[in-house]
Amino acid sequence: MAKLKPGAVIIDLPTKGIYGDLDHCPAEDLLESADALLSLMPKVGHKGLWGLSKDFDSGSYVYTQKQGYKPPEGIELERDIHRGPSGLTRINRPFSLVPIVVRREHYWKQYWYTTLVGSVADGRASPDMRGITDLTIPAKLERFEREQAIEADAARRRPWKQESMSL
Repeated sequence: MAKLKPGAVIIDLPTKGIYGDLDHCPAEDLLESADALLSLMPKVGHKGLWGLSKDFDSGSYVYTQKQGYKPPEGIELERDIHRGPSGLTRINRPFSLVPIVVRREHYWKQYWYTTLVGSVADGRASPDMRGITDLTIPAKLERFEREQAIEADAARRRPWKQESMSL
């Protein structure tokens, strides 16, 4: 049975994309955590549910557009969280499942830095990303264009420097 492993991961259910933090955790661990989260679907699935995620430890979240959604009581997932974000040995905290009401578009603008690491195929996490639209690309592009505009503006404001000419 899949266990929650260290590393932040989110599953976008409409596109079936799995995103994670590859800078701090291997893709295999992120996909195993995604499998564990997907096992919750029969219990937490509802109209308006668009995502499942977990933070670096074992705090887990359901993303929904439905106000007042409460996850069923008694939900538990096996965890293998053996280290904290700093790499130090960590004591497992109790499992929690927190509902977050947020629009998908807003979420993906804020979490542009995650990386597409896999997809959901036949209810399971898979490393195959073919055909999956990367929802972080528009926000990454917008951020790049904004940085380019700031750099261009800074260059335009620099004092003009006369080039010396040989006489």
